[in-house]
Amino acid sequence: MESSRQMYRIGLIALVVAVVATACGGDVEVEREDPVTTTLASAGSTATTQAPGGSDAGPIEFTVGEEVWHSGFRVEIVEGAVTPEENLLSGKIVHTLTLQLSVENLGSEPAFFGPAATVTANTGAYVWDSGFSQAGDIPGGLSDTIELELRVDEGFDPATATIIFGDADENRAVAPLGAGGDAAVRLEPSEIAVSGTLNMQLIDVVIGGGDLRYDVVERHTQVESGKQALMLRFDVVSRKQGSWSIFEDDFALMLPDGTLVAPDGSDLPNISGSADGVRTEGLFVRFLVDEGSSGGYTLRFTPGSWFVGDDGVEQATFEFVLQP
Repeated sequence: MESSRQMYRIGLIALVVAVVATACGGDVEVEREDPVTTTLASAGSTATTQAPGGSDAGPIEFTVGEEVWHSGFRVEIVEGAVTPEENLLSGKIVHTLTLQLSVENLGSEPAFFGPAATVTANTGAYVWDSGFSQAGDIPGGLSDTIELELRVDEGFDPATATIIFGDADENRAVAPLGAGGDAAVRLEPSEIAVSGTLNMQLIDVVIGGGDLRYDVVERHTQVESGKQALMLRFDVVSRKQGSWSIFEDDFALMLPDGTLVAPDGSDLPNISGSADGVRTEGLFVRFLVDEGSSGGYTLRFTPGSWFVGDDGVEQATFEFVLQP
């Protein structure tokens, strides 16, 4: 019995020595796990990281190559991606649709591309409400790249998706993102072949062409649904000595049904003249007409009394036809 007690004391002493040796930097090694570092996102943040292994599905990248016209811009939807990510706060996988847009400002002044945008797909509809204006102004006549990001649902399939630009009360541009998307509504402007002259003794209005558009470029706005903007371009030859003016309300357009409408806009600078005639180029007047309307139109020009000659003629008219 005494021998057993002695052996117990020896074992206990050995254990205490081993512990002390470890605490004092002895050669005894103890395996430890690396410390765990936790990063906390501030309240209201959306800190995310790539899901482990890129999520089960992984990112989906796709090419679009569709173009539309809206509010004085030509927009090409170049490509896109759907990326799964893990939210660090909730641990859930979220999916983000990113679209790359090449946007050309068709006007002469800097402006931002800012229409409403909605993406529809097999999983529902998603509204872009952050505002393209965050990308900044695009200089007149130049292009810039804009990225659009939307949170979408799991299972979102870009092959079924469509992007729609514009509000319900205006002409909307539509572009499919994949083969299963809606049919494109590009709203591409078209030129119309129209030419002729409104003659008066002291002034001629020489029509040199026109356009039918769904937008107003200089305002960067969109025409209301069911209407188009008919722009008539012309030069003026003045035989009135000095500098004189013509005004927007000097013009009116008679529609095929006989309705007379006033202009919706114009560019009419002061006009110089001489007895031999001075030509001022690059003027236009714009009218709103029904979308797709065709038939005979009459442009009426009634300038101020200073352009009324000795013959007493106060107005001139020009007839033209729009084909369907």
